[in-house]
This record gives sequence, C-alpha cells and structure tokens, in this order.
Amino acid sequence: APVRLGLSEIPSEVGERGSSKFNWAEKRRRIAKANLKASKAMRGSRIGVPGGRRTERPCEADTESEEEHQGEELVDDVVFDGGYRLRSERWDKLFDYQRTGVKWMWELHNQGAGGILGDEMGLGKTVQIIAFLDGLLRSGMYSTSLIVCPVTLMSHWAREFRRWAPEFRVFVLHDSAFKSNDLKECHRRGSMHYRVINAALRSSRGILITSYEQLRLRQDQLLHFRWGYAILDEGHKIRNPNIELTLVCKQLATPHRLILTGAPIQNRLVEIWSLFDFVFPGKLGTLPVFTSQFSIPIQMGGYAHASQLQVTTSYKCALILRDLISPYLLRRRKVDVNVNLPKKSEHVLFCLLGDDQLDLYRDYLCSHDCESIMDGKIDPLAGIDTMKKICNHPDLLDLGTDRAPPDGEFGAPGRSGKLTVLIKVLEKWCSEGHKVLVFSQTRQMLDIIERAVLGLGHDHLRMDGTTAIGKRQQLVDEFNETKEIKLFCLTTRVGGLGLNLTGADRVILYDPDWNPSTDLQAQERSWRIGQQNEGVVYRLV
Repeated sequence: APVRLGLSEIPSEVGERGSSKFNWAEKRRRIAKANLKASKAMRGSRIGVPGGRRTERPCEADTESEEEHQGEELVDDVVFDGGYRLRSERWDKLFDYQRTGVKWMWELHNQGAGGILGDEMGLGKTVQIIAFLDGLLRSGMYSTSLIVCPVTLMSHWAREFRRWAPEFRVFVLHDSAFKSNDLKECHRRGSMHYRVINAALRSSRGILITSYEQLRLRQDQLLHFRWGYAILDEGHKIRNPNIELTLVCKQLATPHRLILTGAPIQNRLVEIWSLFDFVFPGKLGTLPVFTSQFSIPIQMGGYAHASQLQVTTSYKCALILRDLISPYLLRRRKVDVNVNLPKKSEHVLFCLLGDDQLDLYRDYLCSHDCESIMDGKIDPLAGIDTMKKICNHPDLLDLGTDRAPPDGEFGAPGRSGKLTVLIKVLEKWCSEGHKVLVFSQTRQMLDIIERAVLGLGHDHLRMDGTTAIGKRQQLVDEFNETKEIKLFCLTTRVGGLGLNLTGADRVILYDPDWNPSTDLQAQERSWRIGQQNEGVVYRLV
C-alpha cells in the first residue's frame, strides 16, 4: 500500500527546488506513444475517419517544447518536493484551504492514487482542480486530461480554464459546442467528434471537456486513449455501481483519477464504495466484501432496537472505514474555513391548502386507489405523487386530459395555497430589491409558477431541461449581471447542479425533492464564494 505523506512534509516555500523520484518526462512520452498507437488503430478501423488509412501530420502549433509552455521566468514559482511548481501569482490568489487542496492532490499524484475532493458546494473545487493541472503543466508533468461533468457545466468549465489558466487549449466534446473549438487545419478530417478528440490529444496542453451522456455515447472512442487525468465533476452521478454510466467511467484508461462532489454519500454506504472503486480500485475490496464487512454492520448498529454488540461493532467498523478513506477523501465545510461569507438563514413556510385542494385531498383519501394502496395492490409512491400534485396545484392532475381548464384559467393562483404564499413572498422581496431563485421539481409546475410571475410584472428568466445547452451559461451570466432581472425560475435537476448564481440572495424551494441532497445542492447556488449579501432560503411545505 502507498505510504501517505503528511501535508506538513510538502514544502510551500517560494523558490525551493526539489528532485523528483519519478521520471515524469519518460512517463509522459509513454502516454503520448500509447495515444498515437490508439489513434492509428481508430483510423485503421475507420472509426469516424473516411478512408481509414490516411496519416495525419501533427500541427506545428501543437508540438511546443516544455520550455515554451513552462515559461522562461521560474524564479518566483512555488515549488514542492518532487519538482511540482506553480506560478506564485496564482498561488497567492488561492485561499489557504484551496492551497491545501492543491498540496493534497500533488501528494496523491506522487502515490499514483486517486481521490475525492468533497468540499461543500460553493468552496471553489473547480479552481483547485485548474490550479493543480496548471502546476502540472508548469512542471512539465502534464498529459492531455479528460473532464466529465453535467452538460450544463461544460461552458462553465471552459470559461474558468480561460480565466484561471489560459495556457491550456480547451476542447468541448458536445454537439452544441463544436463551433467553439479551435481546430487546426490538420484536424479537419473525419467526423467532428473524432476531430475534437484527436486535436485535444495531439496538444501537449490540451484539455477535453465532455458530458456524462457523451462519455456513454462515445465510449468506443474515448476509452481507446490513455488520459493524464480523468476528472468527474458532480461525481456522485456514479454512486450506483450497477448502471452503465458507472461501468463506462471505470473503464477510462488513466493513472490518475479525481472526483469532485459536494455530496459523497446521499442515501446508502454503498455509494462511497462505488466512488472509491473509481478513484482507487480495490481499496475497499469488492462490493460483496464491503457490504458484509462495513455496510451491513454499520447499518444494523443504527437501528433503534440494535443490541449493544451491534452498536459496538457498528462503531468499530465505522472507525476502520474512516481510517481507510480519510487519506483519499478531502472534505471541508463553509463553517470550517475562512471565506468571509455573509450569513444565511433557512425557514420552512407551512402553507394551508386552498378549498379546492382540501376537497380533492379528502376525496382522494376516500378513493378506491387509496384503498388499493392500503391493501398493497398499488405502489404507494403513485399515491404520494398524486397527493403531492394536489398540494402543489390541483390543475397538475388534469394535464393532458379533457378535464384540463382553459388556458386562461390554468394555474390560477387562487386554487393553490402554496402558490398564493409564493406570490406574496415574491412581491415583498422584489419590492425590496432582492433577486430570487425559484426552484421546482417539474416543468409542469414551473409553467404554472411562470404564469404567476408574469402577472407580477417583473423581468424574469427560466431554465429547465428543454433549455438549449449553449444558452444555459448565457442565462446565468445575464441574471448575475442584470439588476433589472429579479427572478430566475429553474427546475431543481437542471438549475440546482453546479451553477454559480451569486447574483441572487433569496432562494425558494417550491416543492421538496425525494432526495434531500438535491434540495441542498439547489439552495447552495447563491450562497458561495462571491456572494456579498445575506442569504435567505424559504422551503414551502
């Protein structure tokens, strides 16, 4: 097992030089040689390249020497043991805990191990990753790396690279972003997907950004190559070890793997095993072994009727598991670090049902469907979903049926107690000059909310799953930068993941999600680094 080095052993003094224990230049040449071989194999098998046998000449702009992209002035660099160096001006821009994150990733790099950067949402995980990769580039240890993220965040990653480390050549592998890729003349052969992948791999400072869905669809191409780093943003997407996406991610050929997530565990302990099986395969054993030795004993000790032996066993297993994963899981919370964020308060508003809602609720409790649920003939979740729709707005029950009200009457605020409360809160906040994020679980409910918002007369924006990929970051920027736009209506699954919406200081969660961590992700969109005003979160129940 690799020996873990204490962070205190990694020097951070400016100008200190160290000698590397590994021949990183030779390692980088082996990766480049393997990628060239895989690229030829893909062309030979006619994957995306007409003719299949045509030899491509490398671009002159992609064959820069290490000295060219390291720069000439290295005296003021911050240098760690092993030869890792980072520009002092970029090091100075990082918070202390972000510097610790860079040191921690360098420690894992030396060990040849992966890790999970599990900082709470809004603490700048993206910046830490970019700073670390920039240091590898500066040190001559960088190879083309792959970043996989939710589709909404692709443009955010590309922009942050251009802001923090413009030396990188950033390529985005997605149908919506092909025009933004700077492809040289020698990369203009074959299918667009192949050309983007090939251009990134041929650059000694290339970075390829793609979505989870593109990774799944393009696995025949992406799994061919060996990447310097494979980084999964919002990596809890692979928490289920049995789905295809998880299996594809674990087949990525790379010596270094990192996961970024603000919620390493959401529901079950097995989720942490799935994440670790990506970053450090075998560290926690096989899934059956982990389940029998950790998951089940820890779960049994948490029950109210657990025996003293079960409680003791659970505690000991938890301690062992903590010691196993702690060197490879770095998690800091906002309360633990000094980021000078303003205060945030959270409130639950209990809303009375309207008359129509109350009649429908009582009627459903007396219905045959409810009786069948009690008898075990119908899935209880179906009944819960129906009652949830009644509580949100009764018109949701009639969507797509002959009983649906006319357009002019659909979503009338007076028929929903919760919607009535929402309108009153929005009127008050907007009149006080606040900017508000309104989250809902479904597009149908968001349609009703948007109708109510239009009646208020305030400028607003909307983002849901149907919003064009290329337009999403533009909407975020427009909301953050335009004072006249007071409201942003979003679905929780799309707008609540990874976006930076510090232009807002008020958040309303109209309806709770089945998974509490999803709501937590949504409300943290505004309370993050860059927020200047005190935040308020209202959860309507």
